[in-house]
Amino acid sequence: KSKAHSVQEVWEQFTIKTYNVNWFEGNIGMLPDGSIIAPNDNYLVYQIDRQNGKRITQFPANEMIWSLPAVNTKTGKMFFGTQFMALKNVYCYNYRTQKAEWTNGGFGSNAASPLLTNSNVKGMVIVGGYDGYVRAYAQDSGKQLWKRGLRDHIYASPSQTSHGLIIQPCADGTIYALNPENGKIVWAYDTLEPIRSSAAIDGNDIIYVGSGEGKLFCLNPDGTLRWSYLCIDEDRNDLNSSPALGPNGVYIGGENGSVFFIPYDYPLHNAYKDKNCYIGKGEALPNDGAFLVYTSSFGKLLPQPPANIDANQPLAFTLFVRKNGDTLKSSIDRDSLSVSITGNPKHRIDVSANKQFFVITPQETWVGQDGGTITITIKGQYITGMHRFGLKFFGGSTAGTFHVSYSFAIAPYKGVLPYTYPQITGKPQTVFECKRLAAPNPTMLPSWNQIGFDSLHYVGGVVSKASGGLVVWFIGGKLQDGKTVVDPTLEARYPLYLRSDGKCVTLYNYDGFKINFIGSWDMPFGMYRLSTTANPLTGTIEHSPALVAIALGDEIEFYGRFLKLMGMTEFDTGHMAVFGGLTMSLHGSGIATTPQGAGTISFEAGKTFIKALLKDSRLKKDEHVYSIMVVDAETGNPLPLYYTKRTKVKDINNTVQEISIEFDKGQVKGKVKAYCIVDTYPIAVQLLRIPSE
Repeated sequence: KSKAHSVQEVWEQFTIKTYNVNWFEGNIGMLPDGSIIAPNDNYLVYQIDRQNGKRITQFPANEMIWSLPAVNTKTGKMFFGTQFMALKNVYCYNYRTQKAEWTNGGFGSNAASPLLTNSNVKGMVIVGGYDGYVRAYAQDSGKQLWKRGLRDHIYASPSQTSHGLIIQPCADGTIYALNPENGKIVWAYDTLEPIRSSAAIDGNDIIYVGSGEGKLFCLNPDGTLRWSYLCIDEDRNDLNSSPALGPNGVYIGGENGSVFFIPYDYPLHNAYKDKNCYIGKGEALPNDGAFLVYTSSFGKLLPQPPANIDANQPLAFTLFVRKNGDTLKSSIDRDSLSVSITGNPKHRIDVSANKQFFVITPQETWVGQDGGTITITIKGQYITGMHRFGLKFFGGSTAGTFHVSYSFAIAPYKGVLPYTYPQITGKPQTVFECKRLAAPNPTMLPSWNQIGFDSLHYVGGVVSKASGGLVVWFIGGKLQDGKTVVDPTLEARYPLYLRSDGKCVTLYNYDGFKINFIGSWDMPFGMYRLSTTANPLTGTIEHSPALVAIALGDEIEFYGRFLKLMGMTEFDTGHMAVFGGLTMSLHGSGIATTPQGAGTISFEAGKTFIKALLKDSRLKKDEHVYSIMVVDAETGNPLPLYYTKRTKVKDINNTVQEISIEFDKGQVKGKVKAYCIVDTYPIAVQLLRIPSE
């Protein structure tokens, strides 16, 4: 095995400041001498001796590298993209001399692997970026030869047919064939959901591509549909991996953890008996019209909405416009959007920054516990013919209207959930776990970090009661031996309110909080809401919660300003509307009790801190996560402090002596309650008065 440089080692040896991850996220390649090339998140591409794993050399860049380098063995040049946001995100190295020859790029990072049109010194290198452009560069100089803008960002790598056509799948749901000489679109095949799968092309120029619909698409060389096969019909249904062509069929991996095998042209001969097969020449989409397509929390676009919903369930809709058999780039005219709901329940509407989708969220239920029916009527206008800068579309003109009504039945949801908090130290506490976050909307989020999202684990315990409901304290966890456990190395700490309306469970924080995202940068939320239902007898979570969040993009260090160019955040507010889902359950038995060995605990408060002092403690710093949660003395509502980064733990020989939370002067005033928390359990609480000026 070969170990990558740590963040500290990269700084010491290359004076490059990186994040705190050194993951190998890109694919592995090989040079002519048999050595391995491996891109890393620590900004280095490694050349490794495959016999013994020793590093031969490394090629430094300016950001994380997910792009597999393309190698021209005749010229000795190697080409790859980086996650850098602007202009300098395509690299050319001479791997023989180990010197950088040129850099170029666009207004969006590059996850895709480049394509070399041929091995000629004057050949082209082609790569698609997150700004939605496919670009062709001269291999010898890096000069941009042409570019072609698509409707959304590009995650998939390009492929080439025997006739030279460039096949480029896109997150806009379309598979494009481009003329290699000028980038003009020769043909395009539209699907309903984002495509991140790179195309595999066989010797007969038959094209195979996975999709966000859970389908494997097979296209003829002229871009007509040969067949499609539905591999996954579940919530988590993306086929983001690239197909592999075997001797007898196609292999592809899916988001649900399965690998699928479809024999070549199996659907052509079995469509009559296998409902997952589809054959036909055209696109399985309407030729014309503007549609608001119901969107599930895991990103499924459902032409027919479900008949039944939960009382606390948010409802999302995505704009989809077709004209003359083609999907058009379009956006919702936010000012014209009108939503009316029978019964006039309190709700909020969040429109995405790219104006592709919006979410209607109840505050906090649509109807009372007896259930009922609601009808939602949505009216508005849509815009086409927009200008663009990067992936930020603007201007354009009104092209049409939409007007739809949907009715949803809501079953009665009476009941009392058995969740408890320790009113006296030593009493049991209900504990939850959350994992496998998926944030399919906006579509850029999975492309940037779905591996990271899916790897997140959180543990949350009910600590206290407040005017807004129960208070649940969440900390970071990890997967160990197939189970979620607390991870003492993580800094994440944040409170959510838990409101139980009958069997409806809503976890939320509308005051905002920050967490340290994957241990590297701050992720600030202005609003965060999870909603699901639970069994009143056991408290067991019945299905995956829906997530609605507003991320505060302007407060994200470095990346924030570039998110505007990606169309992910609003130009004026920096807000990013997020719609997704995750897996939630009771943690283990669902009950936690007092950690042993805390000793005697006392509190101190100053103008800028609150600390808990532990006497005769036996608690070990590296065995738990330690926190101070501060709440309003009257309401019990948690104060929106930066618990993740401003919590400090002091120890002597790994034995905890002091836990503190720091805050700005004037941020905390008057009477408060401070909870000293070990993992998720409150081992002590005290009423304090913060000194005045």
